[in-house]
Amino acid sequence: MLGIIWSLLFTVQAQDLNSSQIEPSELLNPDLQSLEDKAYIEEMLQRYARNAKYVVSGEIIDVRNLESNLGQDKEAKLIVDTWYRGETKIGLTVFVPHNAPFTKGNYSSVPGKAIQGYNVVMFLDAQLRVLDGNAIFYIDDEYIWRNKRPAVFLHPNSDREWDSQNPYEDYIVFPEEDLVSWLGKQRMGSWF
Repeated sequence: MLGIIWSLLFTVQAQDLNSSQIEPSELLNPDLQSLEDKAYIEEMLQRYARNAKYVVSGEIIDVRNLESNLGQDKEAKLIVDTWYRGETKIGLTVFVPHNAPFTKGNYSSVPGKAIQGYNVVMFLDAQLRVLDGNAIFYIDDEYIWRNKRPAVFLHPNSDREWDSQNPYEDYIVFPEEDLVSWLGKQRMGSWF
């Protein structure tokens, strides 16, 4: 019960957050991204592309905490802008299971964040559940972002006032074209 109350108190909406004067994407330099991160992104995109029946981008218009998993699981309503894979309807209700616990250095263990007002990319299974509970990424004009730690905002522009920091230290970042490329070359698993 305490978990439900706690999560209700800390539900965040995009309009409640401050924005940096400098766009973090302006600070991206692929030479600064570690080889370990580049390898992780390739493995992650291959795994998500193989396991996702649907891959969509759009705006989260509503988030609701569910009673399951001590109030950590969420249901999000999404208005779809782009269907990268599959197609059903323009409005989706997706289930975001809580992915726990976070293990330092394991970016796959960062819990997924569904924030009202965010434009996101989601990898979904046949039942419209977010893969691994964290296959949610923030998308700006050309880059796709996900935080490496739970204490960092999913939307990099809201995380801090950027001036010369290296965004790759706290975020997994890749161009949208890499997503499209992996979805084109990695077939969906035969279990679909």
